[in-house]
Amino acid sequence: MLTKTADGRRQAGKVETEKLHVDTESQYAQTDTPVSFQYGASHGQAGGMTYNHKTGMLNFSSKVKAAIYDTKDM
Repeated sequence: MLTKTADGRRQAGKVETEKLHVDTESQYAQTDTPVSFQYGASHGQAGGMTYNHKTGMLNFSSKVKAAIYDTKDM
């Protein structure tokens, strides 16, 4: 499980999966196993993911199902 606590600019986030490969040198994580995610009130599932800590880019790679809510309205 990866978690991010809320701060003054962003809501809390969480990503859960059974298997995650993390390369600490390149600051890159990836899995091809199912993941579930939550960011504020938004949530969903996907067939895998990659995360690049250097760029802050989180990519869900396949079979994404999500309910996305605009954080400005919360």
